[in-house]
Amino acid sequence: LLAGLALVLAAAPARAEVCAPFRNLDMDPQVYEAMMKAASQNRLYRFGGTASRVSFCVDRALADPVNGSFGEFYGGLAMPLEAREEGQVVLLVRANSLSTGDRFLDTMARGESFFDTEDYPDILFVSREIEWTSPTEAKLFGDLTLHGTTRPITFEVMLTDIEGDDPEHEGHFHLQATTTVKRSEFNMNSFPVMLSDTVRLCIEFEADLVRDETREPSLPTLTRKDS
Repeated sequence: LLAGLALVLAAAPARAEVCAPFRNLDMDPQVYEAMMKAASQNRLYRFGGTASRVSFCVDRALADPVNGSFGEFYGGLAMPLEAREEGQVVLLVRANSLSTGDRFLDTMARGESFFDTEDYPDILFVSREIEWTSPTEAKLFGDLTLHGTTRPITFEVMLTDIEGDDPEHEGHFHLQATTTVKRSEFNMNSFPVMLSDTVRLCIEFEADLVRDETREPSLPTLTRKDS
């Protein structure tokens, strides 16, 4: 099957800086080590660019839905060395970077009734498995840690603009991922009459290969492989 999605990186191109945001997280150290290894082997992609976003939407009674986004996040993807390997995705979001466009709602959402960003500053997703349903579509299974609670979730993933025909687009693609979660499962139970329990999560990223300039480029392929 198509080589799996994987590991996250930070905003700077140097390997140590790329992986720095994940260094001190309460996360399996093997994930961090795999990130560093993937970066050194020219198979680690980072999420960035002006089109990248992490957002959510929740319905509320007698009013428009609440739409929010996070301004600070680190994420990426590393291709496995062999087709039989699973690959992995990691995404880190700084909860305090939340914005709804309304100062009152921002303060409430960051407070103890919802995200409680002072006690739970990080939102973390680590994948466990990816199931490709077409050359460009997949189900991404993993664990989301939010508000101090970890739950399994499944993203619907779509890849577009894969490497492109222009040489300038080598090592570049676009990713979209969506899922729904219940906020009650993450102990965010405030205002159950006013706010829906179901929250829609939407991720959109441009992904670019992190190149190790000390070696010759060796671009992983994003084309489907038969098992």
